Amino acid sequence: MKRILWLAVVAVVATGCAGKPPREAGPAPKSEARSEAPCAPGGTELEVVALHYERGELPTFDADCLAAPAGQAFTIEITNDDLLEHNVSIYAEPGASYSEALFHGELFRGPGETRTYEVPAMDAGTYEFRCDEHLSTMKGVFVVA
Repeated sequence: MKRILWLAVVAVVATGCAGKPPREAGPAPKSEARSEAPCAPGGTELEVVALHYERGELPTFDADCLAAPAGQAFTIEITNDDLLEHNVSIYAEPGASYSEALFHGELFRGPGETRTYEVPAMDAGTYEFRCDEHLSTMKGVFVVA
């Protein structure tokens, strides 16, 4: 019985590793790590939904990446499908303090309420968007390209 179990473990490990290149030591250089944006601009009218919070779950957005064109003003329409207050703010760096926001959207309660924020043109780059009330779970990448 032990021999059969050992063979099964070896087979699973070998199958799981087959065809994968060996991992190099150390993190990828920043230029490689950020070479591909997780999403690309599709226009100047962005939309995101603050999803309904269920007991035992954490509040989240329906998207983990938003994108806007560089050098053009744009809008972010946020629909709050929750009883809690939510908003969208944009920060230059993940984890930046509230006072360092590049843009703050107004907090508001749902459910079913919508706000459209008018955001001034931004320089190309990769930023963070998040809800200021739930910054540990409601955040994502904000690409300006």
